[in-house]
Amino acid sequence: MAALAKLFTNSLDLIQAIDSLSKVRTPLRSQFSLTLIPIHTCPSLLQNDLLPHVPVELRAHARWLQATVVNSTPYKIRVDDSYFNSGKYFKEPQDIEPHSQMTFSCCNSAFGAGCAGATRFEADVEDGHLGFVLGWTNPAAGSQKVSAVADYHPTKMGYDRADNRVFTETSKYGVVFIDEKGDGKVKNAKLKFTAKPHGQEPVYIIESFVEDIKD
Repeated sequence: MAALAKLFTNSLDLIQAIDSLSKVRTPLRSQFSLTLIPIHTCPSLLQNDLLPHVPVELRAHARWLQATVVNSTPYKIRVDDSYFNSGKYFKEPQDIEPHSQMTFSCCNSAFGAGCAGATRFEADVEDGHLGFVLGWTNPAAGSQKVSAVADYHPTKMGYDRADNRVFTETSKYGVVFIDEKGDGKVKNAKLKFTAKPHGQEPVYIIESFVEDIKD
């Protein structure tokens, strides 16, 4: 399956495509690649292949989540910390290479409990680093929720701020650098985060942009 980061040019395109999944969901996931197939001409493949396959062993748990993190930036993203209010990882999060994606999952660890918490990441941006937290919940009672918290904050904040709406947040602080490959001017690199609460399969999109620093 082609990486989500390479299939969509921006977070809005990806969110609209994910929304279409809510209308038609099938338990069978096709194994065909979307690399050479225009998405708009093949909606059935899009519905089956957009999100990674959920293992049967994960679905067997009373409460579970499988999150997909799309790194649409030219920077490597590293796992920094985790917080659990309940549950445990089924598949632990991994570092994410530039322009690629990573999937992690969690599940309940006790009867009658849910899985809820947050994961903190750090991106290697130019000559510096930018942190952020992604929150996720599938409680024993209540709805699935997500969050995206920009900048360096306690990991628990991702859990505390989780909501059942689309989150969009931008780095308040950036990394100042000299654009030696471009116009040679001093610029500020920042990150944008989008969190989509798509049932038990939330999606998080990380994008980057550069601001000119005025003299």
